[in-house]
Amino acid sequence: MTGEELKAIRKRLGYTQRELAAELDMTIVTISSYENNRVPIKKTVELAVKALGWKKRFRNEPFN
Repeated sequence: MTGEELKAIRKRLGYTQRELAAELDMTIVTISSYENNRVPIKKTVELAVKALGWKKRFRNEPFN
């Protein structure tokens, strides 16, 4: 997933960077870093694991 894709999904779900950061227990700087493709692999894995919880929450929500 690219930063642009993350930003598009965030906006589609109606989250601000601040709201998404709070939901994922991250900082706004981290969310901004993801959206600008400046994140180390460890953080990428952490986000993917947390996203699995979203998969249940938005099970029927298409992301494509």
